[in-house]
Amino acid sequence: MAENNQENENPGGIGGGGAPSVPGGLRSVYGDNTANVYYGTAGVEHFYGYGGNDKFYGGGGGDTYYGGYGQDTVSYWIATAGVKVYLSHMWDNTGAAAGDVYYEMEVVDGSTFEDTLEGDSFSNIFWADRGNDILVGLGGHDTLMGADGDDYLNGGIGSDVLDGGNGRDTASYWDAWSGVQVYLNGSKANGGAAAGDTIIDVEAVDGSRFGDVLVGNTGNNTFWGDAGDDQIDGGAGADVLNGGSGFDSFYFTTALGGSNVDQITEFNPWDDGIQLSTKVFAGILSQSEGNHLVSWQFTNGAKATSSNHRIIYDKVTGDLYFDKDGSGAAAQVKFATLQKGLDLSSSNFFTYNPELYSI
Repeated sequence: MAENNQENENPGGIGGGGAPSVPGGLRSVYGDNTANVYYGTAGVEHFYGYGGNDKFYGGGGGDTYYGGYGQDTVSYWIATAGVKVYLSHMWDNTGAAAGDVYYEMEVVDGSTFEDTLEGDSFSNIFWADRGNDILVGLGGHDTLMGADGDDYLNGGIGSDVLDGGNGRDTASYWDAWSGVQVYLNGSKANGGAAAGDTIIDVEAVDGSRFGDVLVGNTGNNTFWGDAGDDQIDGGAGADVLNGGSGFDSFYFTTALGGSNVDQITEFNPWDDGIQLSTKVFAGILSQSEGNHLVSWQFTNGAKATSSNHRIIYDKVTGDLYFDKDGSGAAAQVKFATLQKGLDLSSSNFFTYNPELYSI
């Protein structure tokens, strides 16, 4: 990769390369058909990449970039503060990107601070660095690369790559036009508005306004279902689950233990349900209709008071337990925490056979 130093203080027009005319008094830098690196100054500049995979380091003067052929990059890595870059409405750019204009630019490198990088209807690649960054692809098949911060990734339309990198990162589908099926554990292909998406090193998922399926992995995940009738399975780990509005179902499918206790926030006893795998919750029974837990296997209190009890909800703490022998010698195991003081009953719990059904 070569550093290009061809300059013209008042070039007028550029013949043969298809670049537009430049008004007098501007510093212009020209490339060729190889891969070049361009460094700007604090003044107003026009860069012409032509062919090759070019990289442009602007100086913050309100520059114009013509990438030309190849996969071209504008980088704000040397910026002294965070930037906001909007490829589809560049007039809203801020920081070192304020006033910048892009033509045929495919890749944006953020700064080492907190950035917002938003694409257009084409396929874009965004690279975050340090800081809690917001990366939004919009249209096209985008690649969103988080780094060391807690990043927010929204691929938009198209089959996208969402790579959170380090930190606690979120994949968001809040603006999807249909429900999504997201499997962080890779047990199934992502579907709906998430079809074709590759999700890497992401710990949290924001669902759509429709009915979603959100399934976690062995990490500590956070799921927000938003509106719609959502099905949420945190998987292993200490997960935070929020279905939002709608009739939501929370699934418990992995072996119980001290490191696998989920927090269900905003559980609504009138609308929401808890689905218990018969493989994990051995001995639980369902009614003949609706797969509701039988009434005599549920109790409110700090512990089981009958050998029949299996599911115990403590209103004082909000803790939810499974006890395989009720009031027998075996210890109860906490598997979730809900809000305190809920009016729960056996009708809030359902049983299912994972060999016959899975979300």
